[in-house]
Amino acid sequence: MGYALATPIRPPIPSFYELGDKTMLSVLVRINYMLINAPESGAGTINHSVDMHVFGPQRYKMPKPVQPN
Repeated sequence: MGYALATPIRPPIPSFYELGDKTMLSVLVRINYMLINAPESGAGTINHSVDMHVFGPQRYKMPKPVQPN
């Protein structure tokens, strides 16, 4: 069994996506390490982590209070 540690050449940069209502998504997928069971079989395991952040549009940040009837 082999162990490969993922060391990036440069700092990871997240991907940004803009949705239809102007909501912004920030997604970063990090590969932590890979375990290779047998090189000839090509089977293995990848350990990863995902960082996701959501930035809402200004109109959703401070909604007006609703007056009770």
